[in-house]
Amino acid sequence: MILIGYKKEELNTSHKQKNKMIKKQFSKKQFKDRLMEKTGCSIQHNGWSCGTCFFSISPFLTNEDWNSLLSYRGDYKLEEINKWRIKDNKKPLTKEEVEESLNKIWELIK
Repeated sequence: MILIGYKKEELNTSHKQKNKMIKKQFSKKQFKDRLMEKTGCSIQHNGWSCGTCFFSISPFLTNEDWNSLLSYRGDYKLEEINKWRIKDNKKPLTKEEVEESLNKIWELIK
């Protein structure tokens, strides 16, 4: 499960303070269902939205967000995605950046 619920200003708080905050969680099924409801698309395997419909959610979504989603839904391992990113002279994604992207997407679709 992915943890969400931090406000931007809370990201700079200490680890102890973060642990005291109430954390919301979502499952992969909840995420997929909300994404499908938001985009109206479930054309890809197992009912996931396609890239075109994904990007229609918000102009603030990036290729990093899409790569993070592909990793989360199991299309590719993060290591595979990062090999492509390096080949394209892009910075590899960390697991923390993937989680941030997923939280960003969740905030848009919840």
